[in-house]
This record gives sequence, C-alpha cells and structure tokens, in this order.
Amino acid sequence: MPKISYEWDIETTDENDDIVDHEHGYTLKDLHKLGKNQRLVLVCDQVDAWGDLILRSWACADDGALPQTFDCGRKVPQKFHRELDEFG
Repeated sequence: MPKISYEWDIETTDENDDIVDHEHGYTLKDLHKLGKNQRLVLVCDQVDAWGDLILRSWACADDGALPQTFDCGRKVPQKFHRELDEFG
C-alpha cells in the first residue's frame, strides 16, 4: 500500500513565472510570510514500500484558500484547510 505524505511549499517565481526557489515546511508555522513573486502550495507525495515516488501532486492556494482537490483529483484533507484558515 502506498504511503502518503504532505508538505507545504512556498514557490518563488521569476518574471516569466518559472519556479526558481522553494521553501518547504511540514506546517505553515515552519515557513515565512509570502513575499513578492511567491505562492503557497500544498504538495502530496505517494511513495511505495521502498520509498520510491509513485506520484507527486499539488494544490495551489488562491486568495488564501486551498482547492478541494489536488491536481491529480485526490481530496485535500480538511486539516490543511483548517491550518490555512487558522494561519491566516
């Protein structure tokens, strides 16, 4: 059975909207406030029993809210919606 893990990521982009840097954290408290040319993303990784990555998917926060699903269609757990609401 695949193991699922989640991680917050602040992506920093350049003038072409290409990602040039990442800041990862397991909670939003681990990260700094968003700055210019940055966006908040929740990353979902699925790994097999040997730790090999099976699938990585993203849920990009927009206007302070997460979508209901990751880009792969997996539902974003409610605890991450609550964490983002509490963090403000």
